[in-house]
Parts: sequence; structure tokens; C-alpha cells
Amino acid sequence: MTLSIRDRNILVIGDTQSGKSWVAGLLCEQLILQHYCVCVIDPEGEYATIEKLPSVVVIDVDPGVPQLDDVELTVRYPDVSVVLNLSNLDHQEKLDYVKKLLRKLKQLRHQIGLPHRIVVDEAHYFFQDPDVRDIFDFELGGYLLVSYRASQVHADILERIDQVIVTRASDPAESKILRKLFGNKSEHQDWVEILRNLEKGQAALLPGAEEAGDRLVRFHISRRITAHVRHKEKYLNVPVVPSHSFVFTRNGVPTGETARTLAEFVEILAREKTFTEHLYPEWLGSWCD
Repeated sequence: MTLSIRDRNILVIGDTQSGKSWVAGLLCEQLILQHYCVCVIDPEGEYATIEKLPSVVVIDVDPGVPQLDDVELTVRYPDVSVVLNLSNLDHQEKLDYVKKLLRKLKQLRHQIGLPHRIVVDEAHYFFQDPDVRDIFDFELGGYLLVSYRASQVHADILERIDQVIVTRASDPAESKILRKLFGNKSEHQDWVEILRNLEKGQAALLPGAEEAGDRLVRFHISRRITAHVRHKEKYLNVPVVPSHSFVFTRNGVPTGETARTLAEFVEILAREKTFTEHLYPEWLGSWCD
């Protein structure tokens, strides 16, 4: 299956470690090889290897250094693309920087038409507040958004999405949201089951895109030209669903302390050092499972 993506707003969505960034990187590679100017907003440092392609510049954004002028100078050339690595910034610094950057890019695109496409990974961080109309270009479009939760992307933006690629969605609630937003009521495919059972290397194109027609279409993802590097640090803060939380106990009685992320787990252990019963093999085995 060949996808036409020029001018479309694309959403790539799926579970953590299901291949979202791989798919987004694949689309970036093809655009760059066809001499489009692409600006990649990379919160976790997963796209730097694209620099191996011709005319790609990686800018490592440091705390307290806006560097917006450097970005503007880079994307003024139609055959040059830029990857903005934000992994050195803390969460709030990323939010502040990206919102300033998106406003700048919106202004620049109306002046010179560049960059052709803006790629935003972890889009739920930046596109859930009421100010989305200030930072998202509803007139020109041309965005590629990557997220693990459609429910955390502002409804005004979801209404402007032209094409949705799902790598795997194990949460039935998220699948139902996608079905409601992008489904065709006349077709009866079991979206929840299909999206939950997508294997590694598979993805689904949702109805609405001309290549899919009125059906959900499964396909195998092509190989990448450049390597994909997973930034493992971010998974410290990815929460599990509440039912999978780690519940701390003493003598078999819950203490009220629960951890939904590895970061929370480590923080509680540092604060409370008396949970020795969790070191017993049966407890440890349960956690490792």
C-alpha cells in the first residue's frame, strides 16, 4: 500500500512500544528523500538517526536556550530538514519551548510556505490545552502527530485529521474513540479486536483516507532506511492502567501506597524502606511478570 501524505494531517497512534515512532520515522524518510522540508519535534531523542539522510540537520536544544532563530534559518531552505532533539529539557521546558516554536513555524509557513510538514511526537503533551488554535495551523495543515492516546489530543485537532494509522491499541476505550471519530457506521468490522491484536510490524489504516475507502485496512510496515533508537528513559514515566498498579502492603494489608510508573515505584521505595515482604520470591515473580 502506498500512502499519499502531502498536505494531509496524519495521526499515528498506538500503545507504548508498538512502533508509532518507527512509522513516523518511515514517513519522514520518504518525505526527505523526495526533497520536502520536514521539521521534526522530537521530545525524547528518537529521530536523530535521520541525520544520516541528505540535507538533514539535528539541533540539540539545551535548557534556557530558545534557538528559535537557528530553526528559522534552517527551514528557510526547501530541501533542508531539521530534527529538534528536546531530550535535554524537563517536561515544562518542553511544553514552553514547543508552543513558542509552533507559533513561530505557523508564522513562517504563511510567509514562505516552509516547512512543508511538521512532525510532533508525543503530541498529547502539546495539543490538549484550549490554546491549540494559536499553535496548530488549521489553514495550512500538513502535520504528522504521534501519540499513544487519542483521548488526550484536543477535539478541534482530531476533527482536522485526514488519515489515521494505528500500530496497536489494547485499550478498548481508545479504540471506541477512534471508531466514533473516524469510523463508517455502515461497516461492521470489530475494531476493538482488530486493533488489539495487531502484531509487531503491523499497522492499520482507518477509514476516511482514500487508500482505505470505508474499511479499516491492515498492512505490514516497510523497513526503515535509518536506524530507530528508543529513548528508554521516557518509559520511567509511562503509567500502566490503574488495575495493573503495584500495591504496597505490610503483612498482607495495603498501605495506601500504589505505583503506576517505574518512577513512582522507585520514589516510594526511597521514602519507605520497610517493604521487605515484597522481596520474597513469590512477590518478586509477580512484579516481574
